[in-house]
Amino acid sequence: LMHSAVAGQIPQRMRQFLIVVGVLMLAGAGQAAAAPSTVSTISAVLAGLAALCLGAAMAFCGAYFALRKN
Repeated sequence: LMHSAVAGQIPQRMRQFLIVVGVLMLAGAGQAAAAPSTVSTISAVLAGLAALCLGAAMAFCGAYFALRKN
């Protein structure tokens, strides 16, 4: 898997799966590191994922317009 990653030969589905697993692990770690609150865990994780998706969309748009050729 590591040699395939270096060569850029990871299949698209495997790449997407690894990204999803990484995002879920980071969301869980962030939730565990946060202070206890009165909000349910599922709601907090979903809110965190929504914020992550919004940030990713904004980063994509910024990179797209920065690299767009006229």
